[in-house]
Amino acid sequence: MFSWLIVAALVLASCGPAAPGEQEEEEEEEEEEEIVGFPRSETVYVNNITGRIGSPSNFNFWVGWKWQDRGMQNLAWEALWTNDYSIPVIHNSAAAAPPEYNEDFTQLTITLRQGIYWSDGVGFTADDVVYTIELLKATPGMNYNVQMQEVGSVSATGNYTVVIELVEPNSRFHTYFLDRWGCCFIMPKHVFELAEDPMTFEFNPPVGLGPYELHSFDPAGYWTAWERRADWERTPTGILFGEPVPKYIV
Repeated sequence: MFSWLIVAALVLASCGPAAPGEQEEEEEEEEEEEIVGFPRSETVYVNNITGRIGSPSNFNFWVGWKWQDRGMQNLAWEALWTNDYSIPVIHNSAAAAPPEYNEDFTQLTITLRQGIYWSDGVGFTADDVVYTIELLKATPGMNYNVQMQEVGSVSATGNYTVVIELVEPNSRFHTYFLDRWGCCFIMPKHVFELAEDPMTFEFNPPVGLGPYELHSFDPAGYWTAWERRADWERTPTGILFGEPVPKYIV
């Protein structure tokens, strides 16, 4: 009987008002949730494996290291081709088909997926691919500048077809655009051609082909938040796999 009285007393005590210190902690937690402002049932939180972001406001992937794992890769960006190690299979992402080489591997033809759009609503075309290759080749110091020296010429033979003439045979040139863990992503021409200097351009907010777009970021570099695009069905991921479940990824 005495033991039951002790249990009852403990239960009643737990139902009473919280101690001042505990109440303050609860209020702080509620305040933090309100500040962050992301509904928990619609949000996935992920660790940034490379740690704190050194240049939080800079999303120009094509110059130096830009912490791709903050969500730039997979969420905001889509490659021409993507290696899915879990199956394994190589998906035609922004490309509509595998790369096509001529017999001696000096020419590469890329057929692009139709009906996909940049996150600002502009359609993705062969002009974006041609512009990316030509700009990287012409600008020392940009990522993939050395690799693009392998290109003799690049041209669009239609809105969704790109032909690359190589200086020397290379049956693996397309792998520069194959996302195995990072690759050479395609630039939105209509954004970069307005930049005075592509080397100092911060590309903020970023414009991508992925199913998420930038929501906000911590100026101190501790977190980046992405929101599912309203037009997610106009992205390679949306076309291939359907609607991404989380509305927010932080």
